[in-house]
Amino acid sequence: MEVLSLRETELFELPVVRVITEDQLEEEFFGSPIVPQSPTPYERVLTLLTLLPETTTQKDAQKSNLSNILAFYSSSNKEVVMVDRGIPLTDPQSIRTLAHEFVHAVQDQETDIAALKRAATTIEASFRVRSLIEGEARLVDTMFDARQNGLSPDNINWSRTYQRYDDYMESLLAETDTPYIWATSSSLYLYGSRWLQKQLETVDQPIREALISGLPISSAAFFAIPLGIEPEPRNSVTCSAPPPPVGLETDYTTEMGPAILYAFIRRLGMSQTGATRLAAAWAGDFLNVYANNQDETSAAWQLLLADGTERQQWLTLLDEQFDGIYITSPEQVTLLLGSPEVNLSAWTWPSSDNYPPECANPP
Repeated sequence: MEVLSLRETELFELPVVRVITEDQLEEEFFGSPIVPQSPTPYERVLTLLTLLPETTTQKDAQKSNLSNILAFYSSSNKEVVMVDRGIPLTDPQSIRTLAHEFVHAVQDQETDIAALKRAATTIEASFRVRSLIEGEARLVDTMFDARQNGLSPDNINWSRTYQRYDDYMESLLAETDTPYIWATSSSLYLYGSRWLQKQLETVDQPIREALISGLPISSAAFFAIPLGIEPEPRNSVTCSAPPPPVGLETDYTTEMGPAILYAFIRRLGMSQTGATRLAAAWAGDFLNVYANNQDETSAAWQLLLADGTERQQWLTLLDEQFDGIYITSPEQVTLLLGSPEVNLSAWTWPSSDNYPPECANPP
């Protein structure tokens, strides 16, 4: 089997392949019946960041993306599920899709991909893990497709391949009304496969070892590759978060990661090159979401970014486009945003022991 040959894998138990209808796909992902839900405080913050439409939940956005799914691998059932969209299983597109999903089956037998996903407890950590899982499958299915067309994978022009892929992903980002889904799902195929392909260029190892040889230090590494630079050293936000606005309390915290930062700043109008450089300069972040039971919501997004031209260009865009407050310091940029009921101008805190001046200066 060519997938095994490309990965230099010897032992592999073929998964069951099951075919479902388009109508069954939604039930497979979300169950039945589907109960409408109101956005969570985190999802309302994503709306404030223009990453989700108003009143939209992540599940709503994911449901709208189901039409793009041709197949998926179920690690719980150890099976490949194909969606019947009227394309014969003997069609080259179906065969390539099966090759992609078979890679996931091999991964699961070798590394337990469900366990890898469970261990990722932040948005950024999940993105890194899933980028390599999907990236390896995309890398292999690209090589598989070349062989199916009579070409040697050794002769693939990877630079041209990824330029076309990059252009395609940028067109999707420009058109989508759910940039959050683009940043956390659609884009990881590009970022993960390009990173893995670059590792295989520099380290002589089988593809199957690339996934388990170590994750990149952060997702900023994915953005550094097309620039030919090293990502910023990984760091953690050490400055304490701003206290919640009056009447609100902490509801959710996470590290968002540079992919979400990239989607956000592209929506603000920064160029692709500038946004890529800023994402590569990401060294860490921390999102603090505050809310109450009246659906009042606010957030403080603390970002560690290397100082430079792109950071200053972004701050200029924030002045022009951002419907919130930002605070800068040598160490970080903190974005403050909130629903209309939250008085951001009154959301200040003293430069005291709880929030020292080297972290940020109150607005």
